[in-house]
Amino acid sequence: MKKKLLTVAMFMGMLFVLASCDFLSTIIAVKGFYTEYQDYSAVYNEATQFTVLTENELIVSDTDVVGFEDINSRVYVMFDQNSSFMYVEQSINEESRSSLYEDTGELYIEYIVEDMVVTPTLPSAEDRYDDNINGNILNENFNYEDVSGENKTGDHTYELDVYLNQAINLDVLSEFVNQLEVFGGDLSSFDNAIAHVVITFTAEESVIELNVTLTDYTITFADETFVTLSLTNHTVLMIPDDFAFPDVFNAPFEMVAVDNIALARRVYESGDNVLYPALSGDNGWVQVSLSEGIYAFEATDPQFTLMVYDADGNEAGVSSEHGYIRELVVTGETQTFYLYISALADTQIDIGILQIDESGVVITTTIPITTQPVTTEAITTNTED
Repeated sequence: MKKKLLTVAMFMGMLFVLASCDFLSTIIAVKGFYTEYQDYSAVYNEATQFTVLTENELIVSDTDVVGFEDINSRVYVMFDQNSSFMYVEQSINEESRSSLYEDTGELYIEYIVEDMVVTPTLPSAEDRYDDNINGNILNENFNYEDVSGENKTGDHTYELDVYLNQAINLDVLSEFVNQLEVFGGDLSSFDNAIAHVVITFTAEESVIELNVTLTDYTITFADETFVTLSLTNHTVLMIPDDFAFPDVFNAPFEMVAVDNIALARRVYESGDNVLYPALSGDNGWVQVSLSEGIYAFEATDPQFTLMVYDADGNEAGVSSEHGYIRELVVTGETQTFYLYISALADTQIDIGILQIDESGVVITTTIPITTQPVTTEAITTNTED
């Protein structure tokens, strides 16, 4: 799934910018909008954590050419400008993906989350989220002179009609534009599209909700063929009272070991289980932190091979006499080791990291597990004072 399909979520507030909006004070019919716009801009300018949800539906109602398809997309972003992480859920039609992104300064990592199984990877340049991104309630080219039908329809709800390209970033239509290009169309095909915009402000969690509607808009091509479509865009910015990224480094998530030692980002300790699904031939690295003691790596009916290396890449540990896969003696301060696991069949890797004494008896330890909630559902907001 290409990044260009996702920019619709990104323009709506990654950095909430109040820019050249004095003209809004002249909209007498919606004079409250100007005040609320300023108030909420100040809130988002100070906010370090917020979320953006964008949902789009494009429906082709009539056409005399073959090839146009309806489009449904959804993007949900959790953003913390003081964190190295960003969480993104994205879907277009039947294709979906959930990812936690991490920028370490040296590596840009995408942790793909699917059914609580996490796969770390290095995303391509087009799939990264490290651009300088800013946004506004409306597009930066919003012009009051193009506004019509201004109205205040509730205590904190405002409506107006404006050109579609001033209401939303047309990158939201990129997949549809790919279809248009076959017939000689492009983004300029929407230059004359007038959209109806409803904006609602809600004090609780500083919610700004936009609903943009374009109904029965017809594009006529050079050969007189045509397509008629309708578009709805629903965008919600909010500063949630409860904000937590999914903690992909702890249970109940399972982190897949991949064949890049730099991506062995989850750190296991004594008492943990290295647990994840693997396919035959998969190789991967796992990082382990162990204090002084004797350790074994145990598995029942293992369908994999296992090697243990120290932080310098030297093989560590010897075959155990106690029925374990490997045995490792750690002396001195806490040290980092790496397991290299090679699956021999499609299997569920399950390796217990056990501390034992010199007689081979397992030393029982209690390892606290920290989990954080995962946000996977669309945000629902209610308009209220």
